[in-house]
Amino acid sequence: MNIIRIVDIVGSPDCTVPEDARKVLQAITNALRETQQVTISFSGVEDLTPRFLIVAIGQLYSEFPRAELKAKLRVVEISQDDLALLKRVVERAREFFLTKSSKLDEIIRDEPELLVEKLRQYQLEM
Repeated sequence: MNIIRIVDIVGSPDCTVPEDARKVLQAITNALRETQQVTISFSGVEDLTPRFLIVAIGQLYSEFPRAELKAKLRVVEISQDDLALLKRVVERAREFFLTKSSKLDEIIRDEPELLVEKLRQYQLEM
């Protein structure tokens, strides 16, 4: 099991800066790829913003399936208020990435010619 202490990564009890959140996201992503279980500790966190959580935790749903995150991630030492905030962020992230994935599937299914044309345009721009 891998334990990630957010304050150790951020270097402060204030978890408000998106750049710090990206460091946390990277640490969690790396740990998820390397181990079966990852525990995220909020011990020592004094200030936590929705934006920080969106970047640090919510973005995980763009890269990992919900079932995998549910099975592998555990959150500990978090206040009740911050836990409620985290639950809202996670729910919104799941909805967002599910909708985004569904729209892409719909385009692939219903408009494959449009997708091919967009890919060609993208390649020409590169």
